[in-house]
Amino acid sequence: MQPIDAVNQIEAMSGSVDPAQRDEVELWLKGRALASVVNSNGWDVVLEILQGYASQEVDRLMNTDPGEKDKVFAAHAVAYAASRIYKLFVEDVNNCIRASINTPEVVRKTFQQASPVPPESL
Repeated sequence: MQPIDAVNQIEAMSGSVDPAQRDEVELWLKGRALASVVNSNGWDVVLEILQGYASQEVDRLMNTDPGEKDKVFAAHAVAYAASRIYKLFVEDVNNCIRASINTPEVVRKTFQQASPVPPESL
């Protein structure tokens, strides 16, 4: 189930979900999904591949003739962007996972009303 579908289901069960609650639930669901990904054997490979893009661009920058200022600036911009994307990607994944540790109140209340089973076990 996609996060948006789950949020719609929770909204239908609870009667209403405000935008802040919706965002919290979506982040929680994404974090739960990502937690299983980062604990898989392939996660280190994903990080290695992403880091490799940044490293390639840094190498390309280092191999650019310093006398060609426009090319140096362009190569620097690409290397900076690749490194920044990697850093932000890892931070975003980790933030989602951290956010998934605690079940949002609207989810807890909705499932407590609907079922005796705690939402953490779903």
